[in-house]
Amino acid sequence: MVSNILPQSLKNLNSLDLGANEFGNEGVKHIAESESLKNLTYLDLRRNEIDNEGVKYIATSEYLKNLTYLSLRLNQVGNEGVKYIAASESLKNLTYLNLSFNVYGSEGDNIIDNSESLKKVTVRF
Repeated sequence: MVSNILPQSLKNLNSLDLGANEFGNEGVKHIAESESLKNLTYLDLRRNEIDNEGVKYIATSEYLKNLTYLSLRLNQVGNEGVKYIAASESLKNLTYLNLSFNVYGSEGDNIIDNSESLKKVTVRF
């Protein structure tokens, strides 16, 4: 599982592309709970079968607070997942967010448009 590839030796890692691994929410949980990734600024999780549950792990992670770039392209993020991101205290440093090709609807678009925390973020949707 993903936790097996995240040793403490990665503590200085700042960029991680795990696109197209299809590890789902359980894989995201291991990433979000990995203290060794606390210096990440760039995280690409495109095409990994992540839904709202996985987004919640990211949005509430105490170790992903330095992220400036997050790609969740080509996943299953719904309106609830967009809410988690917009309300996240952990993702305050984001400057780029890719949510293209997900399943959220007009409610998610409205959340993005009206979110104070995402006003300074380039959002692709």
